[in-house]
Amino acid sequence: MNYLKGIIWVLFLFITIQVRADFVQINPLSPGQFLDQHGKPLAVHGINRFAIYEAKDNQDDMDVEAYFKYLADNHFNLVRVIVREGYVKEGQREVKIPLESILGVYNQEHLQELDSVMEMAKKYKVYVILCIFDHYFLSHAWVPDIASSRIPIERATPYYLPQTISDEFYSDPNLRFYAKKRASFLASRYKNEKYLFAWEPMNEVNGVLKDSYTPENQQVFNWYEDVASAIKNADPHHLVSLSLTGDLYYSPEGEYQPWVSFYKSSATDIIQIHSYGFDNANWRTFLKGPFNNSLKIAKSFHKPVLLGEFSVRTDNPIRNEIIKEIYQTAKDNQIPAMLWTHRWDQFGDLNKKIIKIYHQIFLKKDTL
Repeated sequence: MNYLKGIIWVLFLFITIQVRADFVQINPLSPGQFLDQHGKPLAVHGINRFAIYEAKDNQDDMDVEAYFKYLADNHFNLVRVIVREGYVKEGQREVKIPLESILGVYNQEHLQELDSVMEMAKKYKVYVILCIFDHYFLSHAWVPDIASSRIPIERATPYYLPQTISDEFYSDPNLRFYAKKRASFLASRYKNEKYLFAWEPMNEVNGVLKDSYTPENQQVFNWYEDVASAIKNADPHHLVSLSLTGDLYYSPEGEYQPWVSFYKSSATDIIQIHSYGFDNANWRTFLKGPFNNSLKIAKSFHKPVLLGEFSVRTDNPIRNEIIKEIYQTAKDNQIPAMLWTHRWDQFGDLNKKIIKIYHQIFLKKDTL
């Protein structure tokens, strides 16, 4: 009888995998492992290139196709991309209209850029994590005018509510309605994309809070579950990934306070860890202790874990040495590691030295 039950269970798993074989999924026999759209084990090798659709944000002014080819040629098969948010002057690129300049009205220019991301993903077989909101631009553009912002902006986000703090983004029912509407709209638009790896409701979902250095926030949790539900209702086949502001609740000097309700949530298929605490003199202690511990704790929830964002400043004289050790720590924990890249910020874009280090650690070969 037990033998028969075993056969039935294997057949059930086989049928389940075949039904969803058109999309990336989690291996039901090994919760930390991904399966590709053909049902085969998938090892992901990725980076963040949040505005890959904008050539002026990319190294050497590469357009979206050139950058996807660059990734594929260098054996990366996953890129994390963020929907354009807010009227923010950033880097050397021209200011462009965000996805929503009016609540519920979606900019066709940016949609065409996102379409091109999905098209190039398919052409070069590079998977995409797509973040539907970006806390960074939202939080800085939650102001009525340029003078009130901490970074250069042209105007407030359409989600801004006069005479409120940014926490209102999570609690206001009208804003929640439009957040869910955006999520449902994008999920419906791209639900058939085989190289869409996962949705992410927001890049670092707690980051719009005026004070993110807090224990768990119920309003943020409610927002996350509602938006994730809107995604899954429109697109039941793709995975949903969670990210929180890493150093905001786990700095080298601070106490680790993981928001475990978010990790446990049935809406969360993939847990991300974000960390930038490596530019201090005690980076090695941080790496071997708190950082390594954060990876282990995330894994304890028996879901796939990504080191979704990390980097080291370009002016750090031992930058490459530190990045190598971060990569090795992630590999020792059997966790994919995705470098943050930005041509114009303090962390810089992908380069040959980092690619070589990545290949040596994760691919066990020197391809350059």
